Amino acid sequence: MPEISISEAAKRAGISRQKLYENYINKGKVSVSKNEKGKPCIDTSEILRVFGELKNIDTRDTNSDSESDSKLQAENEGDNTPFLTLRLEVERLRAENTGLLALADERKSRIEEQRERIKGLEVRLLENKRESKPEEPPVPAGFWKRVKSVFAP
Repeated sequence: MPEISISEAAKRAGISRQKLYENYINKGKVSVSKNEKGKPCIDTSEILRVFGELKNIDTRDTNSDSESDSKLQAENEGDNTPFLTLRLEVERLRAENTGLLALADERKSRIEEQRERIKGLEVRLLENKRESKPEEPPVPAGFWKRVKSVFAP
């Protein structure tokens, strides 16, 4: 996301620079970083996150020199609204979401494969227990049973 100066961030948020410092930066609600020149700047996504919408101002963003920004600006000539930034973020999030959905589907299929494998192993284990169970030798009959068996017709 493009970074803008603190003054420009305050203008786009619709508040004064002093209020931005007092109520948001000093309290840690908005994070500030330093640009290549060492000057403090705020990412536009931070302003969007805290204030919800950026106000349209006529100054140009000097830090947006990425290829995707320039391609989108060429497609939407004259479109210097903050919606450009939002569109880029939405495209990035959609691509990330697609990748995460594919990963989730892959993991679901692996879980199902593992469950089927476990079921198969459980069945084999149960069958093996049944087959390997030794037959008990017959219990010798008691004395009276042997006597009856001799005299029984």
